[in-house]
Amino acid sequence: MRTYCERKFGVIKFLDSKDECCPMYKALIGALVGGVIGGCLVWYGQTRSLQIVPLNMTYSDFAAILLTAVSVLVTVLGVFIAALAIWGYSQFKTFAQNAAKDHVSSQLKDGELRTHIEEVAEKFLESDFSSGKLRKLIEERIDYVIYSGAAQRAASEERDANEEEGD
Repeated sequence: MRTYCERKFGVIKFLDSKDECCPMYKALIGALVGGVIGGCLVWYGQTRSLQIVPLNMTYSDFAAILLTAVSVLVTVLGVFIAALAIWGYSQFKTFAQNAAKDHVSSQLKDGELRTHIEEVAEKFLESDFSSGKLRKLIEERIDYVIYSGAAQRAASEERDANEEEGD
């Protein structure tokens, strides 16, 4: 029973039940024996006489049958390639999404993207705070929350959401 697989220099080696590391000679010998047996069967089949029995078919009938067979093979091949293309596209899309998520998360953790976002946010807050826009916005929002009731705020927020959906 093989329990361990080790890869060295492009050759896969297995540990067998004796805990000895041996290359995959069994598979190589099996392939060689199978090739020899297959070759013998082909040789035996070729020594027998192979005759084509005439079917009283014209050349145009034969050509039509061959063209039909080729068109069926091309259609089957096309369907197979289309299925592979759809599967490959979905796999590529999933791979690209995962790679993008990993890259962005690593950049947000401690990368250029994090420093850039911090710089932009800092500049935005400094400019809005120094011009008084941020303070005015905060004061308006606090006044709105303090002086309006909860039902009025909910109705206003719902109305704003409906207006955004309508746009």
